[in-house]
Amino acid sequence: MNTIASIRRDCSVKGWDGYSADPISEQVLENAEKIQDALPSGFELFATGRNSVQFEQNKTISRAFTNVMTEKYIEIEVFSDKVVALQSEKSDTPDGLYVRRETSESITFNDLDKCIKYLPVLLMYY
Repeated sequence: MNTIASIRRDCSVKGWDGYSADPISEQVLENAEKIQDALPSGFELFATGRNSVQFEQNKTISRAFTNVMTEKYIEIEVFSDKVVALQSEKSDTPDGLYVRRETSESITFNDLDKCIKYLPVLLMYY
């Protein structure tokens, strides 16, 4: 599993991804540390080729007696100057023949402190 320390070590040179990605900046990593402190455990962390890091979590919920599976996904991408949060949910039957509901929402924060204050609200519906 990736950590901020491992990303700091492994993604500090141009082309760290095997292509031409720029190094992940120290500002991105500092912002990610602040976001990580506000998140519950269970999020995976990835470096991206867009000079950002991304926290992700997937859940599958099976509703008793309804035969409906709900897949939930949340992604929080941290840049040097903004944070983008994406949340999606898809509910369907196990055979995949009937989609009951599919939603996706995205929100961008240009203020890190406001993002951190909003995270509990975002996670409450996750």
